[in-house]
Amino acid sequence: MVSKDFITAGKATFTLELPHEWASAHRCKPHYTYKVRKKVGNDGRPVFFVSILSGPNNESDYRYIGILTFDGQVRTTAKSALHAESMPVRLLNRSLRLVWQGDATAMEEAGFQLHHEGKCGHCGRKLSTPESLRTGFGPKCRGDF
Repeated sequence: MVSKDFITAGKATFTLELPHEWASAHRCKPHYTYKVRKKVGNDGRPVFFVSILSGPNNESDYRYIGILTFDGQVRTTAKSALHAESMPVRLLNRSLRLVWQGDATAMEEAGFQLHHEGKCGHCGRKLSTPESLRTGFGPKCRGDF
């Protein structure tokens, strides 16, 4: 499961998988992949930029959709590729709300799943141990941020 710590670690990429029936009924894609990158602002505080995968290259085909707020919601801006009421942004905000509350059980029971990409959310290195795959962090990065 994707955690708040994973999402805000600095180099997180994760996928929201939708139940097939729900996606069909709402005319959505079966999944959406998001990337969250941390930058240090002019005031020294972190800023989290959120993008969505929009093409076939899962390394470079991302479009900016907004800024992740400290309460776990994505706020769109004038440069956002999607508006706040678009389905991918609404689904992301609903999912993040549950992650920030620390209980995504209801979401999972309804068939919605969040998956990290198999790379450390902090340094971006490929994960290989069961514990690392479970948490989304490599052994060297756990507790580093």
